[in-house]
Parts: sequence; structure tokens; C-alpha cells
Amino acid sequence: MSTRVDLHASMGSQHFSGCRGPMDFVEVPSHLMEYFAWDEAVLGTFAQHHRTGEPVPPQLLHDMRKNKSLFAAMDMQTQVVIGMYDQVGANHENAPPGKRKTPS
Repeated sequence: MSTRVDLHASMGSQHFSGCRGPMDFVEVPSHLMEYFAWDEAVLGTFAQHHRTGEPVPPQLLHDMRKNKSLFAAMDMQTQVVIGMYDQVGANHENAPPGKRKTPS
């Protein structure tokens, strides 16, 4: 379950943004483009140096791929902490007296 806030949906203006489908489906093109952008053959069709026009050097692409998941463990730890905080906030026993809700 995602903890991010979808502002379009929460403000009731989702139909104005052009995103009427489930968010996972709407993000498919973005994920596909991110995946294919790391492929050397695809990258060579559009990525070039802004002055010389030379393609991305293979060694640079290799180094970029190697460093792509450099902080993956830190990102995972952050998500775990956010999830723990979310669970504490949703725990009705932690609510102040008079604000506790009983599950129905």
C-alpha cells in the first residue's frame, strides 16, 4: 500500500487532470520509459552531448547503472519508518481519551 498523497484525487479534481484510471495503470508509461532509458540501444537514439553531439560513453552508462541502486537500502529503511509511523498513527489505542474510536 502506498503512503503517498494523491493531490488530484484528494481535492476532488481528479477528472480535470486527465488521470481517470487507477494510479498504477497511469504510471505504466513512466515506468516503461524509465526502464528503456537505461538500455544502450534506446539511449543512443536520443541522448547526446549538448555541444559535441557525441553519444553517452559506454563506461559512463556502465557506471550509472552500477550506481543506480546505491541508496536502495536507505530508501527501503525510510519506507519502513514511514510505515511504522503510519501504523502508530492509525492505532486507536494511542488516541487521546475521548477521541478513541471503536472498530465497527
